[in-house]
Amino acid sequence: MRTSKWVVALIAAAVLTAACGSSGGKDKPAAGGTSTTTASNILALAQKSVTDHQQFPAKILATGNYTPKKGAVIYNVACDQSLVGCSVIAKGIKSAVEAQGNEYRLCDAGKTPQQATGCFNQAINGKAAAIVTNAVGTNVAGNGYADAAAANIPVVAIFSGNAPGAPGVKAEVGEDACAGQGANIADFVIANTKGEANVLLLTERSIGCNIQRTDGFNAEIAKCTTCSTKSLQFDLATMATNLPRQVLAEIQANPKLNYVVGVFGAATQIGATSAQQSGRTTISVAGLDSDPAILQLMKDGDVVKGSVAFGRGEAGWTAVDAVGRLLAGQTIKSSLPVQQLLITDTNLAQLPPGGFDGATDYQTQFKALWGTA
Repeated sequence: MRTSKWVVALIAAAVLTAACGSSGGKDKPAAGGTSTTTASNILALAQKSVTDHQQFPAKILATGNYTPKKGAVIYNVACDQSLVGCSVIAKGIKSAVEAQGNEYRLCDAGKTPQQATGCFNQAINGKAAAIVTNAVGTNVAGNGYADAAAANIPVVAIFSGNAPGAPGVKAEVGEDACAGQGANIADFVIANTKGEANVLLLTERSIGCNIQRTDGFNAEIAKCTTCSTKSLQFDLATMATNLPRQVLAEIQANPKLNYVVGVFGAATQIGATSAQQSGRTTISVAGLDSDPAILQLMKDGDVVKGSVAFGRGEAGWTAVDAVGRLLAGQTIKSSLPVQQLLITDTNLAQLPPGGFDGATDYQTQFKALWGTA
C-alpha cells in the first residue's frame, strides 16, 4: 500500500493535458461515431480502440519544410510552474524556441486570473512576436487574450480548453485532446471489464481540460448500455484532505463497484490508495496522465491497470512549429492534433526511461523540417 507521500507528490504532477485518437495520433476517439449500439458491438469497438492506442507513434504529425525566422522574442504564458506537468511542457517549448534561433521568455501564470492576465501584459510590453500559452485559457485570462489580439500578437494555445474563435488564437494544439483522452480511458475500462463496468469517476471542474476529460469519458461510457458510472466531484484545494475519505465512503456504499478512474494523476493515486484500504480486490483503477508514481504502481503490479498519456514534449514543439510558420508568413491550421498513448501492462516495459513524450526522436524530426538538424 502506498503512503500519503505519493499523494503529495502527485498533486505537484497534476496537469492538463493529453491527446487522443488513432495510432496515427489524431485527436478523435476511435470508438465513436457509430449508429450501432448493441453491447457486443460497443465492446468490440472499445477493444479495437485499446489495441490502436497502445501503439507507439514513430513520426511527428507536423509536415512541410520551411525556414524559421530568427531573433524573435517568444513568450510562454505557462500554467503553474510548481506543477510538474506544466514545467515539463514549458521546458519543451523553451528548447523548441531556442532550436529555431529565437529568444524564449517564460511567465508563470500561477494560480490566479490576475497572474495569468499579468503575464499577457508582460508579453505585450516585452514586444513579443508571438505568445504560446500552456494550459492557460480564456476562462482565467480572457482579458489577456483580448489585449494580445488588440496588440496584433498571435497566440498559439496548448490544451487551453478555449472555445473556437477565442480572441487572437491562431491555432489550438490538442483542441479535442482532453475530451478524446477521456473517451479513450472509457474505452479501456469498457474493454477491461468486458462491458460490465461499474465506475466511480473522480473529477473536478476548475480546469478546462479536466472538464473536457470528464465530458469525454461520460459520453463514451454512456454508449455501453451494460455499464454504469457515477461522478464524484472534488475541490482541487481540499483534494488531499477530503477526497480519500470521500472515495472510501463511495466504495463502501457500492458493493458492485469495479473501477475507479481519476481525472489526473493525483486523483488516480488517491483512488488506488482508497481501493487498497477498502480491501476490495475486485476494484481496479485507471487514470489520465502518466505521472512517474502511477507508472511505478503499474510496474509493481498494483491496482492501477491503465493510463492515457499525451506527448507533452512533442505538443510543445508542435506549438512552436506553428509559431515559426506564422512568423515566416505561412498559413496554419487552426486545430493541431497531438500524440497520445494508452499505457497498460502490454506496453509498459517499452516506455523510455522518462516516460512517453511523443513520437520517437521528435526533436530531430522537427529540426529536419526547419533545416536546423
